[in-house]
Amino acid sequence: MSRKKPDTSIFEKFRDADREHVARIWEVSGRNRPERVTRPGNASEYPDAEREWRRLQKRIRSDASLKKTGAVGRAGRPDKKRPTGTLVSLYSAVAAVAALLLAGFFYWYLFVPVTVEAPRGSFTSWQWEEGVQVELNSGSSISWYRRPWNGHRELNLHGEAYFEVQPDEKSFTVTTHNASIAVTGTRFNVRAWDSGPQMRTELTLIDGEVSLASLMQPAEAVQLEPGHSSVVDSEADAPHKPEPADTSRALAWRDKGFYFSGLSLSEVAGELERRYNTEIEIEDEALSERRLTLYLPSPDDLESIVTSICHVTDCRYSWSDDGIRLY
Repeated sequence: MSRKKPDTSIFEKFRDADREHVARIWEVSGRNRPERVTRPGNASEYPDAEREWRRLQKRIRSDASLKKTGAVGRAGRPDKKRPTGTLVSLYSAVAAVAALLLAGFFYWYLFVPVTVEAPRGSFTSWQWEEGVQVELNSGSSISWYRRPWNGHRELNLHGEAYFEVQPDEKSFTVTTHNASIAVTGTRFNVRAWDSGPQMRTELTLIDGEVSLASLMQPAEAVQLEPGHSSVVDSEADAPHKPEPADTSRALAWRDKGFYFSGLSLSEVAGELERRYNTEIEIEDEALSERRLTLYLPSPDDLESIVTSICHVTDCRYSWSDDGIRLY
C-alpha cells in the first residue's frame, strides 16, 4: 500500500511569489526563519514544501500540547501574562487553605466555649455582660458559648459562684452538672461541685426570683423565695423542698470566711485545699467521714482553721512537704 503524499499545494502555489512575501507568511505560521534548499536549475532559494509542511504539523501538535498546561502567546511561546497550570493549582491550594481556616474559625467561634476561672487559692470577679456580675470562689469556673443568644442567655458553672443579675427581657439560665436555674432580676449563690463527696447543687436566694430544677426532670422545678435554699442531690429527679437559710453564712466565702454545716471532714478538707492551694491528707477513713458544723467568718490562716477543726473532731495534724496530714 503506497503512502499518501501530503497536500503541498499551498506551498507550490507560492513557488514563484516574492521571497519576502513567503517569509512573512511563514513567520505568521510560527517560524521566524524557514529552512531553505537550493533547487536544481534555479539559483534562488525557496522553502522545501514537503519538509516545511511536516514541520508545520509538528508545530501545531506542539502548540496544542502547550495549551493543556498554560496559555500560548502569539509566537507559540507561553504567555507570561496569563496564569499557567501550575499557578492555577497554587491559587486553588491557597483558596482551599483559606476556606479551611475560615471554617476552623467559625467552628471555634460557635462551638468552643469561653471559660473564666478562679484558680485554687484565689477569687475572681467577672462582669459577664451588661447587667450580670459574677464572683467565683477558689477553684471555680464559668463557661459559655459565643453563639447568638436569640433572646436567651446561658452560663455553665463548675464550683461556687455568687450572681447579681439585673432584670432583662432576655431569659437567663445557670446550668450545673445536674441542675438548671432560671433567673430573673435577682441575687443568689450557687454551690455545685461535680466531683468528690459534694456532687450536688445547692442554691441560696438572697432576693428576687429563681426556679431550680433537676436536669433529669426539668418540669419538676421549685420556686424559691428570698432567704431560702434548695438542693438537687446527685442524679436526683427533683430538688428538695426550699427551706429558710442563713444567707450571711452561705456568703461567708465572699469575705474569705468559711461555713460548714453537717459536712464530712473530707468535704471540709476539699474546701480548704481549693482555698489555700494546699494538699490535706486524712489518714483514718473513719475520721474522714466524721461530720462537723463550723462557722469561721474571718479566719486568720490555714493553721488556725486546722487547729479549730482538730479541736472539734478530736484529731491531730502535722505539716509535711506535701501539705497537712490529719490523723
